[in-house]
Amino acid sequence: MLECGRSRAARTAQTYAERPPLSFVRGLSALQRVPRRGGRAGRGMGRLRRQRARGAGAVRQDARHRRQRPGDAGMRLFHPGRQPRDRRLPRHAGRLHRAGPDRVARRFYGRGESSLESLIAQLERAGLVRIRAHKGGEAAVIEADHESDGLLVGKYVVVPAEPEWLSGLAENAGAFERFEDERIAPFFFRLRGDWSWSLYVVYVLRDDAYARLPVDRKRRIEGGKRYGRKLVVPFSAVTETVPVAKLPSEQRRFRGSDPYSDWSARLREAGLSFCLEPYSSKLLSDYIEGALVAAPSDPNGGETEGGSDLAAVLEVRRPNVGLGAIRFGSRYRPHCWTPDTAIDFARINLLEGANGAGKTSVLEAIELAFTGKILRDEMAGRDGAEPWDGGLTLAVGDREELLDALPGPSERRERQSRFYRHRDRERVRNTQLNQLFHQHNYFSSEAVYRFCYDRQPDYRQSFARVVFGEEMALIEERWGKYKEEFGDKWKSLRDRFVETEAELDMLRAQIREREERIAAGLETALPLLEKLIRRTAASFPLVGRKADGRDIRAWLERLYALVSEADVVAKPLAEAGALGLSTFGDASGADAALLREIAELQAARDEAARRRAELPDPAALQRELHERERAMIGLDARIAEFGRWADELKRLGPLLDDGGKRRRRTELEREASALRRRVELLEPLERVCRDANAAAGFGYERREEAERKREELERRRADVRLSRSRLAERIRTEEEKADSAHRLLAHIQSLGLQYAKEHEAQGKCPMCGVDHRTAAKLRALIEHGIRHDESELHRLRVEERELTRENERLDAELAHLADELKRLAELEEAAARLNLHAGELGLKPIAASASVSDTRSGLLEAAARLDEARGALEDVLREARRLDEAGFTLARIGQLDQLLALVSAEKLDASLLTADRLQAALTIAADNQLKERGAAEERIRLLRLEWKAAEEARLRADAALAAADRGLTDRNGRLRRLAGVRQAAESLRERGFRPKDDDGIEPWRASLAKLLEEARLLLETMRTSDPLAVDIAERDRLEAERAALALRRDRCGRALEALNGLRPLSAYIDGFVEANIAAIGDLFVRLHAPREFERLALRGDELVAFRRGRTDADGCGVNEMSTGQRTAVLLSIFFVMHLSMETAPNFILLDEPVANMDDLNVLGLLDFLRQLTIERGTQIVFTTANPAVASLFRRKFSIFEERFRSFRLSRPGDEGVRIVAETYVPDKEEAVPVAT
Repeated sequence: MLECGRSRAARTAQTYAERPPLSFVRGLSALQRVPRRGGRAGRGMGRLRRQRARGAGAVRQDARHRRQRPGDAGMRLFHPGRQPRDRRLPRHAGRLHRAGPDRVARRFYGRGESSLESLIAQLERAGLVRIRAHKGGEAAVIEADHESDGLLVGKYVVVPAEPEWLSGLAENAGAFERFEDERIAPFFFRLRGDWSWSLYVVYVLRDDAYARLPVDRKRRIEGGKRYGRKLVVPFSAVTETVPVAKLPSEQRRFRGSDPYSDWSARLREAGLSFCLEPYSSKLLSDYIEGALVAAPSDPNGGETEGGSDLAAVLEVRRPNVGLGAIRFGSRYRPHCWTPDTAIDFARINLLEGANGAGKTSVLEAIELAFTGKILRDEMAGRDGAEPWDGGLTLAVGDREELLDALPGPSERRERQSRFYRHRDRERVRNTQLNQLFHQHNYFSSEAVYRFCYDRQPDYRQSFARVVFGEEMALIEERWGKYKEEFGDKWKSLRDRFVETEAELDMLRAQIREREERIAAGLETALPLLEKLIRRTAASFPLVGRKADGRDIRAWLERLYALVSEADVVAKPLAEAGALGLSTFGDASGADAALLREIAELQAARDEAARRRAELPDPAALQRELHERERAMIGLDARIAEFGRWADELKRLGPLLDDGGKRRRRTELEREASALRRRVELLEPLERVCRDANAAAGFGYERREEAERKREELERRRADVRLSRSRLAERIRTEEEKADSAHRLLAHIQSLGLQYAKEHEAQGKCPMCGVDHRTAAKLRALIEHGIRHDESELHRLRVEERELTRENERLDAELAHLADELKRLAELEEAAARLNLHAGELGLKPIAASASVSDTRSGLLEAAARLDEARGALEDVLREARRLDEAGFTLARIGQLDQLLALVSAEKLDASLLTADRLQAALTIAADNQLKERGAAEERIRLLRLEWKAAEEARLRADAALAAADRGLTDRNGRLRRLAGVRQAAESLRERGFRPKDDDGIEPWRASLAKLLEEARLLLETMRTSDPLAVDIAERDRLEAERAALALRRDRCGRALEALNGLRPLSAYIDGFVEANIAAIGDLFVRLHAPREFERLALRGDELVAFRRGRTDADGCGVNEMSTGQRTAVLLSIFFVMHLSMETAPNFILLDEPVANMDDLNVLGLLDFLRQLTIERGTQIVFTTANPAVASLFRRKFSIFEERFRSFRLSRPGDEGVRIVAETYVPDKEEAVPVAT
């Protein structure tokens, strides 16, 4: 994008420029002393100056000759490349004269009102100082400075011009570049460091000549990027244009209505204040249902507490309130900020870093601490404010004010009154602190994105978002949503009301018809019911013949309830037939006979229980039987075990008879185990022992000596490498010097050859003053006699090669020593393992301080012991194999030992018996077990017979007891049912049913059931079959619903009327634009470059930009502008808003304001910001993710030195944000760190 840097070679040449060779200084002096001819510089000297200027321009095209700061890569704006001082034009090569019109100026301006003197007077009125006019070449130029409080802000080169000359110059790129190299370059190269970025070239034409200059020529000149920013202006606009980025002369304050106040007042009267809050279907429903009521109107017009105390606060026109420092705390976005992170702000602050580095989080932290919330969170639908425990320090005049907690409602109102009210002492109607903060102090990227990237933007709505803030647009969306919902609800309620009214008319006619039909049906049903009431002897009044439908229905409901209750009470009467009862009088004496039968059955049951208790217990007999069976199973197992032992004795008999071989085989196994253990311990050391015996001798007897030698070699190698590094740095320095010297000598040689060419008759060198007699000899000396001494560089390179060889030798020695240390470590490890088992192996331990020779001797002895153990193990295994072949294996010996142990457990002396005698003893023991089993089997048979008899007797006794229990249960149940029958008859009499003693129970029950059924059928007929009651209930419901619908419809209508009376946000913008169009248009023209447009104006309801040199019919609507041009419009509105609010804090936050701008527009904005902070003292916090823009910002504001700070933000990995604070001075390369 932007490029301005210089290479390392150019910086080296700068060193030569600060201390140039004496011969070079003499040469420049000689060139400056060229004699004049006829009062003017000689033609040769003029040509030399022009060629040198062109040559310098050509050299400057190489960006390597510009100095470079971090982030300058790729910058190519204005600076075609800076010459080092030793290549700068001589002071007198383009001699600058004091002010005075020359022939060129007279040709351009004559002596009228637009003369050169008038132009100088205009520049003086514009505030420029040290104005000087210079003549020479094709046009005169005027030099002037722009200062503020003694600080050089900009250098102005004013060129008076004619349109034909300027048009031709702009059309011919080569001629234009030559003019700039000859007339503009000297001024550019006189500015040191970052001051060269503040050069402005202004081409001034007479007003009529300005109109004749083609617009494309003006844009081509103003779009040039060499040496400085360029402007083409008419004579009458000089004072308005110079200095560039001048603030508008007058800011008309926006005095239109406050949208929020208007909306709030209208909605409060209608009880619709909730429509300014986020949409809630519950609040909408509560309002329609009448759950929300209108709040009482404020007799004071909405003035809040503290309004009477505003006079003292509002007397201050522009309070000196700035940002001091911010501390983020531990709760605010802990993934970004650590609790101890803080930023101390200066007058001008640059926050630079990649996307996601935390730049916007810094600005939103200021917004949160100042206003209590973050607008972007609210737009995203997040509820509540972000947590905050940090602090924001405000610099209020000469004191500090700490905001260490989120402000409450009263504090927000106080800050709104304090900072965002004009001197006319407007009343504080509501809390709009966040909205006002975005209007006047915080230029965020949200509104820019909406305005610039909407496919078909509504510019009035977009301007409204900028002027009134995103919060107001959000509030408008809220009440617009409520208006839409109220409209839908009103239409729905209106349609439902009409439908309900029609349904009611139909239902009323249907009810009248059904009432007439029911009256006719009752004439036949009522006589039957009266007859059944008499049959059941019920004491219930009869209905009159002339009763209406409602009375009959009520009588039926009472009758049905009574009969239903009687039916439930009479349920026990269904048991009368089973109990032998036929009439109500039979139940009185039936319980005596039942009581006698119960007594007899109880006596029989007691006798059966006594007999059962005297019987034997079958369970005890069964347990004894099971024990006998288990014992017999044990006898069978012992008999089988004796048989198995006898078979084993037949197989293992030879081993029992030959005890000597059996014991020898066991001893051999123990010896083999001991020898295997010794071999197992010694085998891991075998390799080391063999290597110690076979390897060549060690260079060191102890490891410590080798370690010390290695440390010594490493120190020597580190010293060699350090020397190589320092030597390499010296070689690079010498190479840079040689490279710069070659470049410088080539340039001097070029100048000398040019001089020799132009002065062919001279043989005297202009640089050293030596006379070489002939020009040919002088040319030969210039071509071949200028050399640079590189002996020092050659000596350094030889020394570097020697150090490299020494380093390689030390590397080889260290590698050999590392291998020997490894062998020594293996030897020590083997000795340590040997010492662990030295006692078990019968070896002498090796001492820890033993030498290498002693260690090797011990290991060799261990190797000999290993060979001995292996031989002995082989002999033992050979003898064991012979015994195994004879049958004396360890497995068979183990089986025999186990058998003898079992035999000993049976109390047989196995140690004194032979195999045959032990076999006979086992046979006798088996026979005894067989006899014992026979006796046990007989006892089991007798127990089974006895258990079976006892079980059968117990079953007979249980059957007798069960029969007695069943009889008792039956008689008791009949007695309970009889009591239920008597109680049911008594309950019926209490309810008005009084049957006689001789009345049959079953006929009475049948009459009651018939009465219940008839009453139910008739009542259901009146309720469901003839839906008169349903229709009546539906009629009542519809009448209530109609009334509720009418009430809700009227509420929706009143709400719609109130919401339709609200003016949209875009309607409020017209007053602002109309009142401030001059200031906005003027600022837009200043910010936008090249200046395609000359003014903004309202054309009907549309904001139009008019291009230079076009008619009013060719206006460009805002919707037709490019993204960068729209951004310039929005920035103009924001700055006018900031300047118009006299009481707003004197700082602005700019979040990525140049993301959509090109190079020239970026420079225009930075010039305006610099002028804003100079004239108004405005504090600036500017963020960017573009390194080139950050570098340009630093160069523009480094003139403020310690009042400017650059904060570089980064987030390495998952760590928090890292901040590096720096400041710059305009004539230094390196940044100056700032403690944070």
